Amino acid sequence: MTATAGKPSASRDVLSAPTLRQVVAFWCNTIEADRESPRKLWQTVDHLLGRGKLPASSTIGVDDFSQFFRDKVNLVREKTAGAPEPLLSSARYEASLSEFSAVLVSDVVAAILRLPDKSSIANALPVSLMKQISGELGPFLAELFNRSMRSGHFPTTFKEVFVSPVIKKPGLDSADIGHIEPFLICP
Repeated sequence: MTATAGKPSASRDVLSAPTLRQVVAFWCNTIEADRESPRKLWQTVDHLLGRGKLPASSTIGVDDFSQFFRDKVNLVREKTAGAPEPLLSSARYEASLSEFSAVLVSDVVAAILRLPDKSSIANALPVSLMKQISGELGPFLAELFNRSMRSGHFPTTFKEVFVSPVIKKPGLDSADIGHIEPFLICP
């Protein structure tokens, strides 16, 4: 992560502890400064969460976007084909997950009630409605989660995401597919 004019920019670089503290302090101070203006506070939070990125050019189609990332993955595979296998070590005994505690209905309901009131088109059920029926929905979700954990099976439909292409940084050419990155929306 780099800082430009005192403002960190998003990156996937690993941060050192002092840099991470600086980034956290920056965002905490920014949010605190914007607290009195709800509009400015929402803009800050949206920026922090990566919302509001510019959409990709309409000249880039789904097939182009998909092919670009398939080519990118294949290139990485080609370049690493002769690399030695990674050295993996066994997990320490105290790090094993041999059993799970069942999720309680009250925990599920509490988690639903803590959700932000924002919804997206990816949500089949608006959050506001989900909160209203959390008492009825909670037992089903708790049972679904507990059965999934006991069986070691996670439903395929829960592994799907919506992929939306967005510009990596403002000011880049939106028609250049190399300036586009996938933005994942979990339903």
